[in-house]
Amino acid sequence: MIRTKAQKERAERDSLRAKRKAQAKQRPDTAAERCAAVSRALAKSRDFEKDRLRRIIEWASHSPMPPWAVSSDAEKSKAFLDSLRGVCPKLLDERYVKGLHYLGMLPHLRPVSEWSPRGKSLDSLFRSLAEHMIGKYRVGAVLWSGLLGDNAPTFSLAVSHVAGGGSFFKFIKDGGLPVPLTQKQCHDVLATSSDYSLFDAIRRAIVRSSGGDGQLFSVLKATPWGRQFMGHSDEEFWLTVVAWFGKNPMMDRTLVGPLADYIEYRRRQEPDFSMKGRSALAMIRGMQEWHGELATMKKIRGMEFKPSGFRGGEYEVDVRERGGPTRRQTWRVFEILSSKELAEEGRRMHHCVWSYAHRIESGHVSIWSMTKEDSIGNWAQLTIEVANQPRKIVQYRGVCNRVANADEVQILSRWASTNGLEISSINGW
Repeated sequence: MIRTKAQKERAERDSLRAKRKAQAKQRPDTAAERCAAVSRALAKSRDFEKDRLRRIIEWASHSPMPPWAVSSDAEKSKAFLDSLRGVCPKLLDERYVKGLHYLGMLPHLRPVSEWSPRGKSLDSLFRSLAEHMIGKYRVGAVLWSGLLGDNAPTFSLAVSHVAGGGSFFKFIKDGGLPVPLTQKQCHDVLATSSDYSLFDAIRRAIVRSSGGDGQLFSVLKATPWGRQFMGHSDEEFWLTVVAWFGKNPMMDRTLVGPLADYIEYRRRQEPDFSMKGRSALAMIRGMQEWHGELATMKKIRGMEFKPSGFRGGEYEVDVRERGGPTRRQTWRVFEILSSKELAEEGRRMHHCVWSYAHRIESGHVSIWSMTKEDSIGNWAQLTIEVANQPRKIVQYRGVCNRVANADEVQILSRWASTNGLEISSINGW
């Protein structure tokens, strides 16, 4: 039997239609069966969400207790988070739950059940909730950031005090915070944009009142003074250091970091060391001589460092240049584990990383080197400082303290993700 082309196509369509009908008969074709399948999927999703929220609340409960808190405050916070789970589960996010944990410990003006969420972003929702729970008067958005981040245990009571109508200046004067601030500086802090954290706003106000600019603030942010509060006597001393930098505006800002390391070293050697009467030229000369002494490794020759426990990394990247062939790059991140390697890193990168030897030995920090290799050669790219305890990358600089470029930041992010490390960022002015 001879069939035309049209008949063949019709037969193929009929066969395909019959196949589809047979497959359809095998599917749940009743409304009850479809509803049951949807219900099972929704129940599974709800169970997963309940378990996620429970784990987040449990994780937050292990956060450090503020110095002013009592044992019953932990239960108060847990009850607050449980109540919030029914009102706005979206806000129980890993980035905000610790802040909510501290918010739950503070004296509340209103119950969470009466809160009407305002805003769409998590940041807006968090501020809205904080204003409802402890805000008696309207305050700047930067204040609420004090409940978030590493300094939240220190800041939480200050936030409650100011939001309730108290004086920020009087709170500090009475010893509520370890840093001394003038009334003008306190006003500057509370008027700072919410682009800054409360801690950064405090450091920024100090730099501004000392005559410093955005560049000086950015560089000082990478020093220990710019990352955390110190003891009261140390805070008093570093106010004089910042003022000294402010009085030397023409100083090359790339020297600020090494000079800060040198000043810290001098103070460890001479407890009565003061910035009074120090000329910029003499300090730079002393820093350079100190750097030369460090490079000889006379004092710590042969010292070996204990590994931090974080893993190194190796990453392959294919780069195609315009009009040229594809070139494979191999990026490596490895830990520096001896004083000899540390001194070599400092010489190669032209900075004072050697000065971290005592902090590496104590286990507070670890120093890592990032290199890039391809068919042309092998280059050192970044020196990386990791604060081991909070698992945070606090500095990453290239040759002569230059900032990292986009390619380096991409590799750094991949390595940080592998090790569960947070990368600190330096806000603009």
